[in-house]
Amino acid sequence: MNLIRRIFNILSWLVIVVIIGYIAVASPMLFGNRPVVVLTGSMEPSYPVGSLTYYHPSTFEEIKIGDAITFKAGDSLVTHRVEEKNELSRNFITKGDNNETQDINPVEEADLIGKTSTVAIPYLGYIVSYGKNIAVIIVMGTILLISHLLDTLDKRQRRKHEK
Repeated sequence: MNLIRRIFNILSWLVIVVIIGYIAVASPMLFGNRPVVVLTGSMEPSYPVGSLTYYHPSTFEEIKIGDAITFKAGDSLVTHRVEEKNELSRNFITKGDNNETQDINPVEEADLIGKTSTVAIPYLGYIVSYGKNIAVIIVMGTILLISHLLDTLDKRQRRKHEK
């Protein structure tokens, strides 16, 4: 019983460290920055696959040629660099840094989400992606609950032996 309790205490501390990490990842949201996970290699080496970067909601006027932007493309978000800005039609021609050609479809002003940070934190995107999985959340919660129950049982047993 003592060994199991120790194992769950170690696991619960790991869960707590992960939760603190998620809070750290989410903290820039207090300042209007939103995290985005890089899923493809189209922006390498600036934004490696699996890295985490942030975007800040921006207007069409705030975006310049050369800026990396995050935009809606169907049901997903894409981060590519602005190659051309068309003031008349109010859209952008974008291209992934690692792509040989420009994107086929222009990014309309309505699809602009924001300007992307130049900072990308390698591998953190993988961890954030796993943290959104309901099974991972349930496992982490279960570890914390079992650890708490084992500690409570251990304290009760100690009180019984003291009497």
